[in-house]
Amino acid sequence: MRLTQLQYFLSVYEHQNITRAAEELHISQPSITTALKELENEYHVNLFHRINKKMYLTEEGQLFYTYATKILKDVEELEDSIRDITGNRNRIKLGLPLQVGAFLLPLLIGDFRSLYPQISLELVECGAMDIINRLLQEELDIAIAFIENDSTLLNQSPLFETEICFCVSYDHPLAEKKQVTFQETCEYPTVMFSDGSYTHKRIFRMAEKEGCHPKVELYTKQLHTIINLISNSAMGSYLIREAVMFNEDIVSIPFAEPLTITVNTITKKNRLIYKDTKALIEFIKKEYEKKTGSTSPKQVL
Repeated sequence: MRLTQLQYFLSVYEHQNITRAAEELHISQPSITTALKELENEYHVNLFHRINKKMYLTEEGQLFYTYATKILKDVEELEDSIRDITGNRNRIKLGLPLQVGAFLLPLLIGDFRSLYPQISLELVECGAMDIINRLLQEELDIAIAFIENDSTLLNQSPLFETEICFCVSYDHPLAEKKQVTFQETCEYPTVMFSDGSYTHKRIFRMAEKEGCHPKVELYTKQLHTIINLISNSAMGSYLIREAVMFNEDIVSIPFAEPLTITVNTITKKNRLIYKDTKALIEFIKKEYEKKTGSTSPKQVL
């Protein structure tokens, strides 16, 4: 069985049509027909039902599809590993939550790409659950995030420490304070990330502990909405300090009882950490220390 036969089989499955599969693969229809016939003869099965000019998998075809996709994925991973050994992988798919992205994206799009022009960096902003799912489905190589997850299928290593602050505009009544209590923040209107975000969970745990709740006027999944409302209204919000670090209109006030957070690198277990990915992590650690003056926790890859 040749890999090209599997590729032909999967293309026919995707298009449900030999003609469209041939057009996509830039080969003749007889080549695909011959390849399918060879597979069926080799395994003594029918792989497709042919109904109204469309191709549908038989029961045997469904089983064949499961193994064919796994084989081709394994081959792709083998090629990636070989390219890394020779130093030629040069591709990273990185997942970032919105708040971390607000700090890292300017650095990654600008400085990192200038420093490592040979590395193709694909950036994906998404929520915590989406990050986990994408890592498990191997749609991401690595994520940099703060999430609560006890999956035995993921590895987490500390990258840097931060904290949740109460973020307000400079004309807010609390703006001059060096630190605030949670009770103080509950006296003012706020905008917050929707339920499901890590900061949302931490704040409402604090609310239960302190016996007072924020005056939330709006829940949203959009960081730019939160930033706009902080800047242009009397609202505050609970964000990590890095989310507004580059915004000159907003001040982040730490809590008297700090709400610390560890930002981690997250990968799927048993996935190879490539040289390019290690270079990215080292770049982020150094830039974080340079921008904040904080030392990153020791990380083991």
